[in-house]
Amino acid sequence: MTTTPGDLIRISDPDDPRLSAYRNIRERDLTGRDGQFIVEGKVTLQIFLTESRFVTESLLLAENRLLPLADTLAHVPPGTPVYVAPAAVLNAVAGFDVHRGVLALGRKTLRPDHAPRP
Repeated sequence: MTTTPGDLIRISDPDDPRLSAYRNIRERDLTGRDGQFIVEGKVTLQIFLTESRFVTESLLLAENRLLPLADTLAHVPPGTPVYVAPAAVLNAVAGFDVHRGVLALGRKTLRPDHAPRP
């Protein structure tokens, strides 16, 4: 998939309910909670999208990260929400300054193309 501006979901309100999984991220959220985990940063996002066996549920990006991430965003699975927000909104949602401007939500469920074979 090539993510174009038409595929992006612009967010301007930090209280948008679609971002609830990203709200007030804590250390435990990075490693997993309720079968989900948070990916932070460009390099880990690239690895997650290209090599991970787990499902990508959504991405949350600062607006200024779209152009630098263009090649990486080409690996976003079709139908995956890609939320884009000003840095101030991203920080308000996460509960800390997201300096890298890159977050993703994964689920500890095997992607169909990584399912074990019988």
